[in-house]
Amino acid sequence: MLQIGSSDDPSSSPDYDVIARDLRELADDAAKQNPPIKLAYEMWAWGAHVNTWEHAWEICKRVDRPNFGVCLDTFQICARAYADPMSERRILASAQEQLSRSLADLTTVFSEPAAREKIFYFQISDGSRKVSPEELKKTAEEQGIPPLHAWSNAWRPLPFMDELEDENFQGYLPIVDVVEAVSPSHRIGLTRNYDCCLQVFYEEDMARDDPEVPKRWTAAAQKAHKKLIYELEMKV
Repeated sequence: MLQIGSSDDPSSSPDYDVIARDLRELADDAAKQNPPIKLAYEMWAWGAHVNTWEHAWEICKRVDRPNFGVCLDTFQICARAYADPMSERRILASAQEQLSRSLADLTTVFSEPAAREKIFYFQISDGSRKVSPEELKKTAEEQGIPPLHAWSNAWRPLPFMDELEDENFQGYLPIVDVVEAVSPSHRIGLTRNYDCCLQVFYEEDMARDDPEVPKRWTAAAQKAHKKLIYELEMKV
């Protein structure tokens, strides 16, 4: 499977028919490979023209190829419908209302079997409020990227990290709500027909010159996965 992020180039075409045409051509080429390759299209929250799951789903429908589906991501969804790392409170003014509406629509759309088959990949990660808006702005300007991109690159811990590791990661996104919307059966890993992973980018800790970093984060991921399953089961 090949994962494709939405373009962050503002000079790229905003026409969804053009975007779908190009991706359809790529899907057709991928289908000719041996073995055939599936393409999972992910919206990036800082994308120029495709930056919500609704946008990505619209593109997917227009591409209309069996080997072309979507990649859903808890961080990317929340980064557009809930979070605002550049504000004092780190959330949108109407965060809960906006996210609830988006997740209700997501559950409705992907409750249809044909649509659900188009979820190829699901990524789970949190977002940290530890970085200040000023620091995030400075980093983004130095790297020449949008603040949301800079936030994504370096401030995405595992869910429940503060609780499980007793450290100061300050994750705050409503991850359980998003996972529940994507997998309303509450059986992650049992009834899903798509790949699922915990995805993290936490530079403050991961960039340390410490050979124990991979081991520490792998162990933390196992704990986070078990905790997530528990939280979902409590909602049944």
